[in-house]
Amino acid sequence: MFLKKIKQFNRNNINNKKGFTIIELLVVISIIGLLSTISVVSLNGARIKSRDAKRVSDVDNIKKAIELYYDDKGEYPVALSPISLGTTNTLVTHT
Repeated sequence: MFLKKIKQFNRNNINNKKGFTIIELLVVISIIGLLSTISVVSLNGARIKSRDAKRVSDVDNIKKAIELYYDDKGEYPVALSPISLGTTNTLVTHT
């Protein structure tokens, strides 16, 4: 009789199972982490390409502005002071 009640109690607990096990939760969390890592890595490449495209566009706009200046004045603009090129010690001066 006592064993019968224990078996019945165990069956009721198994059948009334609500929620997730720790293993199921860990699997889901690890899958979400893996997917987020993959998306961040792929977005980083897209971000780099977008910055490069903006740089090319900016240089193109500068080129067009200089050509418009030349069309108006008949000469290219002159730098009044030396221009530093980035972090190097190279200076460009007008000759």
